[in-house]
Amino acid sequence: MEYKAKVIVNADDFGQNENTNHAILESFNLGLISTTSLLCNRPGFDEACELVHQNNLSDNIGIHLNITQGESLTEPIKKLAKFYSNGQMFHSFKGHFLNTEESRAVYLEYQAQLDRCKRNGINPTHIDSHHGMHNYWGIGKIVVELALKNKISAVRLRVNWGKISNKGRSGSNKFYNLRGKIYSRLNNYRLHRSGLAKTEYFCEIFNVT
Repeated sequence: MEYKAKVIVNADDFGQNENTNHAILESFNLGLISTTSLLCNRPGFDEACELVHQNNLSDNIGIHLNITQGESLTEPIKKLAKFYSNGQMFHSFKGHFLNTEESRAVYLEYQAQLDRCKRNGINPTHIDSHHGMHNYWGIGKIVVELALKNKISAVRLRVNWGKISNKGRSGSNKFYNLRGKIYSRLNNYRLHRSGLAKTEYFCEIFNVT
């Protein structure tokens, strides 16, 4: 039996702003990407939704769940300094586990983003997250629950292929070690067990450069 590998190229941050939106649309037109994932709380969201419908891209749109940038769509997360500062969500180390209040706030925010996506006529084909927050163990548990509840069939794996490094983000040296391998396998095993892993491997562009 002949085996044909399939590569999915996803562009994150659709809805971030006008420039990002049009760069992603052009990438679709040039055949450079397979899918994109939509930020639901950023300035370019409304335009991104219009572009989806105008260009018949509904089957190629996931959701880029976001708790690290911009204003939240819900109130509970605003009360938590771990996630909110100076009227904005911000990117910080969130920790691998969340307490009950934190879990509830993240769940409500993510669900609100999914609901906004659906109200605009877009049913996401997959879930990933801004700054990879769903790779944290506690947040990943929430994302699995959301995906199953909202009947979204796929969640992006944690990086498990290529050169695992922070190159391109912090300039630090490679940190691919035993602990990182185990953490990836545990996260990805949970996705496979939940039926949400639709690919065998995942990497970002700087993992192969």
